[in-house]
Amino acid sequence: MDIKRIIIYTILAAITVAVATIGFTKFGDEGLLYPMLIVLAYFTVFFVIAQIVKDNSIVDMGWGLGFVFGSWATILVTENPTVLSYVIAGFITLWGVRLSGRLIKRNWGKPEDFRYAQWRKEWGNKVVIIAFFRVFMIQGIINFIVGAASYYIIKFNDVITCSTNDKIDDTLNHKHSKECNDNNFITPFFTPLCISEIFRLSPISFN
Repeated sequence: MDIKRIIIYTILAAITVAVATIGFTKFGDEGLLYPMLIVLAYFTVFFVIAQIVKDNSIVDMGWGLGFVFGSWATILVTENPTVLSYVIAGFITLWGVRLSGRLIKRNWGKPEDFRYAQWRKEWGNKVVIIAFFRVFMIQGIINFIVGAASYYIIKFNDVITCSTNDKIDDTLNHKHSKECNDNNFITPFFTPLCISEIFRLSPISFN
């Protein structure tokens, strides 16, 4: 492996871990480390299946479901998911299942896609190990990074919409914090109000 590729992979790995740990500050279930591992494990399962059927192009079929696994893994590591969290995960599930379903229907029973078939020839007897990293792990990493914005909202929407700076007027803070924190099932409906007032009076505090 050339130096250029090693540098690129190292940077990509660092970016992925930074995204999963909120800038290397939240490890374990405090951040998105577990959802990241679940997504990579999911693509690893697809890798194993691909080696059995001799078709690395099936990784494309699993793209949509990768977001589904990532979103529900995020729900599982969120201490108190709000209704908004479930709504977002639900929409991701509908979209992800639909996407993977269409790809499976379109490609089922067909030979390996010509791009992957060409790579198989180029990689020769190293196709298994190279495909694992360059195809399945890269796809898993990109899948996680693309979905991370949604996972952040799933996990932290109560903090983003309801946590305020100490400088906010006590009355406003008491009124909206109580509405947001004591009534999680209606939190999404108070989100615009919380955000507008917070931006008007004070910077958002994420602590």
